[in-house]
Amino acid sequence: MKTAMALKQGPAPQLMIDCFGCSREKLADNSFVCQLLESLPAKIGLEKGQPPHVFKYTGDSPDNSGVSGVVLTADSHISVHTFPGERHAFVDIFSRRDFDADRACAELLNMLEASGHQAVRLGHPGQY
Repeated sequence: MKTAMALKQGPAPQLMIDCFGCSREKLADNSFVCQLLESLPAKIGLEKGQPPHVFKYTGDSPDNSGVSGVVLTADSHISVHTFPGERHAFVDIFSRRDFDADRACAELLNMLEASGHQAVRLGHPGQY
């Protein structure tokens, strides 16, 4: 597995990760994004509340098109937005409860076959 960069701390329990150099094929695949959202919550210590909802969208250009999806967790959500033409994926994980942000980064980098990323972690355990 790839290792993630050190994360910054802030005021709310949230992880925002921008993955780049990802597999175009995976980013364009509804089933792949659905499986990512299906499996990620348990891997990072969150409980899935509902099945994922995933759909393709078409923007004003091929580079502005891709797949978006969200899974509701018992404490909030995980969302994914992909841009296969640019080989980018943007993931947002928000939860009232702490989760394993380092594992989330590592899992996403591995699953998306990302060559790099930027991540920001807001919040920390026991803040609320």
